[in-house]
Amino acid sequence: MKVGIPEERCLLAVNGEVVCFYNSTACIEETVETGRVFVDGKGVGDVGEVVLKDRRHLAEDGMVLVIIGINQHSGELIYGPEIVSRGFVFEDESQEYLQMAKDLVREALQERSIEFLADRDEVRQLVRQTLKRFFKKSIERRPMVLSVILEM
Repeated sequence: MKVGIPEERCLLAVNGEVVCFYNSTACIEETVETGRVFVDGKGVGDVGEVVLKDRRHLAEDGMVLVIIGINQHSGELIYGPEIVSRGFVFEDESQEYLQMAKDLVREALQERSIEFLADRDEVRQLVRQTLKRFFKKSIERRPMVLSVILEM
């Protein structure tokens, strides 16, 4: 239109509109999804919103891994809790802080019955809740807490 072509002979398309040409005419026939496409390894566009949310959470708050060994017959705590953190607190400076977290988990487990400790899912949930509460109250951060329960 700026160069003198009449408005009725111009076609203004926006991102996502498919322009089809037939002989001497053009028209918009359909629209397609547009926007950012995430490339992850060999996959293109297959990174879902849940994955992106988890990655943001890990990047902002880090993660804490808790490893616990429980005797599968007696339900007795025989290893740990061992706590490993990444992107959460500096390990050199936080040994005392992480020791407090270990003690808190150990106390929470000792208050439970043998039957409770025999259920790995219940133990996993208790550990996560205990540590999330502790980290939120003490340093106002929410790391992703993963727990590994080993039955020995």
